[in-house]
Amino acid sequence: MSAFQNDLQLLLPDLIRFARMLTRNENDAHDLVQDCVERALRKQALFQAGTSLKSWTFTLMRNIFISQRRRIALDRRYVAGRTRQPGSQGPAFALAQDHGLGLTDNPFGNNVVDIFALLPIDQRDVPARGERRQVVGRGVAQ
Repeated sequence: MSAFQNDLQLLLPDLIRFARMLTRNENDAHDLVQDCVERALRKQALFQAGTSLKSWTFTLMRNIFISQRRRIALDRRYVAGRTRQPGSQGPAFALAQDHGLGLTDNPFGNNVVDIFALLPIDQRDVPARGERRQVVGRGVAQ
């Protein structure tokens, strides 16, 4: 075992304490320590000899923690946007549920729904009304 690995092993109790403070959860803390140690071993060449290994690993851990929290927040926002009730977002979402429009069969259909979601609510009605007319027209034609 190298000197770096020995020093890293001696820091494990401190890393665990710091991870517990960040996560406030025992299991998440151990996962965070594992991620930090794994990254420290991968990035060992970037560590500058003569500097504090403790500070370096704590910075790695803090950055990993922040990245994980950002990713979780983005995932939650994405899921929340995908699980909204169709009626709560205006007629465009209700139309997206209608298979007759081809939005769900189309590989680009989800993009159309996402674009509708970006529109202000009052502007979502205009394209939706036009689509309804086409749907009614198709129904009459058939």
